[in-house]
Amino acid sequence: MLDCLGRDDTAIKSAALLALLRLGVVEALSLGQRMAGTEIWPALGLGLAGGRSVTQVLKEMARSRGATPDCLLALGLVGDLSAVGVWYDCLADAALAPSAAQALELITGAGLYESAFAPDDVAEDELFEEELIAWKEQGKAPTHPDGRLLGVTVMQLTQSQEQWRGWLSAHSKDSDSNRRYRSGKPSSPAVVLENLLDNRAPHRLRQLAAEELAIRYGCDVPFEADMPVARQLRALREIEHWIASNGGRFQSGLWYFAGQPC
Repeated sequence: MLDCLGRDDTAIKSAALLALLRLGVVEALSLGQRMAGTEIWPALGLGLAGGRSVTQVLKEMARSRGATPDCLLALGLVGDLSAVGVWYDCLADAALAPSAAQALELITGAGLYESAFAPDDVAEDELFEEELIAWKEQGKAPTHPDGRLLGVTVMQLTQSQEQWRGWLSAHSKDSDSNRRYRSGKPSSPAVVLENLLDNRAPHRLRQLAAEELAIRYGCDVPFEADMPVARQLRALREIEHWIASNGGRFQSGLWYFAGQPC
């Protein structure tokens, strides 16, 4: 399967890397780290499995080749506080701000949520003729009779640099820069499980949390974030039982791969 990391198809390479990391193949982690010097696709795999040394690799990736959402999220998964400056700077970029805020929340657990308006997507086959003309010719979306855009108000993580700067400044002495963090706590299997149980966590983050439990700590309970709810609940109970039996083997705040410090 290591041969798959040399394919041209990025999706195949990424899937192969995750599969190899779940199997605890050290060579795959080393190869992914080397490839990250020139390619972006290994980022998530490194975030899920790499030790503190991958922080610099991902920071250089973000700065030299332009940050991507996956790169920022991977940095959050690594859990190294030294990456805070990268995320903070990316909050100024509208395309990257959501991922930067999510990575900051992942590592700090700050809970800086705010309400925001999310306009509805325009479905052309549902528009009246005059609405369709206005949309196609003027880019004008349909509205309520009083002129308000159609949509809903949602809660989202703040993307304000000012708010994040204030929170980070107020909590700058709360953490040990030599430890790995998740949700404002030294990371451990139990802390990662909290991400799986958080009903505010996006679907993708819950799936990555399950991958992390398998890759870093060797938790062998199958979990998919799109399982039927009953199966998810059963799997979560099994994961809780696994952590109760095995969590004591891991020191909070250390980096692990395949159940061993890295």
